[in-house]
Amino acid sequence: MNDMITICRNTYTRVLRTRSLYVLLAAVLILVAVAHLYNDLTAGRQKELMYDAGAALLTIVGLFTALVVTFDIARDLREKVVMTLLSKPLGRGHYLLGKFFGVVWLVTVNMVILTAGILWILHWEQGAWRLDFVKLAFATWGAMIMVTALGVMFASFLSELPAAVLTMVVFVAGHATEAFYRAGSLPGHFLFSVLPGFWLPDYKLEFGNGVPISSHIIILSVLYTLAYSGVLLSLAGIFFHKRDLA
Repeated sequence: MNDMITICRNTYTRVLRTRSLYVLLAAVLILVAVAHLYNDLTAGRQKELMYDAGAALLTIVGLFTALVVTFDIARDLREKVVMTLLSKPLGRGHYLLGKFFGVVWLVTVNMVILTAGILWILHWEQGAWRLDFVKLAFATWGAMIMVTALGVMFASFLSELPAAVLTMVVFVAGHATEAFYRAGSLPGHFLFSVLPGFWLPDYKLEFGNGVPISSHIIILSVLYTLAYSGVLLSLAGIFFHKRDLA
């Protein structure tokens, strides 16, 4: 357990040095802050633009932060760090969990910072606190945990680029699983059953249109993402156990 915590801490520290994440965070806050300047271009809907931009960019930052796990695991494999770690009394499953929790830690920190910044910007521009944005951020955080677990699973048997691309593809497809199910076809039902339902914790449309977001539904959606993440991590452990690390 102590070794897993050490890997988690080292992963967080190493990924924290990624300067592109800071640039992305700063760019997102600037984009949300200047959204009010586009009044003429948005036909007086600059408020809605700020809401939509804040919600969408929160997802983008979380997604790119979560994807770091695919490159970090691949880097350890390429530099033979994994073999050194596994020469100690450390199981492969504990190694993956350490990587997973390290990136989730960074995802959480980034999303807390970004949520606080967007809330302040919305309050500064609109004169009111949009506290339902916290619910949206919480649901998005759950989705990003699932993305991180998905990245760990693909990285457990693929190199970094295929793992990152497949994670992105499944993330996009996971937003359409409800549409697959409604299509009524057998392949649609299969995809609905297998692919993660990223549409469940996605409440950007409701937030942008001022529709109240139920706390009960938010909690259920986050519980779903945590349960599905557990399944993905279990599969990652199976795949990684069978992988030849030599």
